[in-house]
Amino acid sequence: DLFNNIYPKYKELKLSPALTYIDFFEYNKDKITSIDFINTNLQFNISQSFVNDTKFELNDLNFTLNYKTNKDILSLNIRDGRINDEKEGIVMQTKLIGNKGLYNKNELTNWLESSHNTCSDIFKKLTEGNLYNSFK
Repeated sequence: DLFNNIYPKYKELKLSPALTYIDFFEYNKDKITSIDFINTNLQFNISQSFVNDTKFELNDLNFTLNYKTNKDILSLNIRDGRINDEKEGIVMQTKLIGNKGLYNKNELTNWLESSHNTCSDIFKKLTEGNLYNSFK
């Protein structure tokens, strides 16, 4: 057993397992804003009416949504990002955080499989339509 060889006391540790996926969606910021990209390509909308003055321009977008699901927490963070200071786009981090507890190898494996399926379903639902079809 790998865990046992690396750290024999792992069976006594209370863990909060977490599975994180990070996706990047490139787009041309000269042609579309972050909010317009999200509203057009993801299955939710961002709207604001408190800054309507033309002297204000969105500088950075960064928000997190956290959902309780069974004993886990689903955290979705969407923000502006860059790759190597060249490609601009949206960074989406999908994370499932497990309940703190003792996990044996089978329980942890099952949690990881279930969490992967949950994150995959969320990604497919969130990008449903043209964005998801662009990956095929």
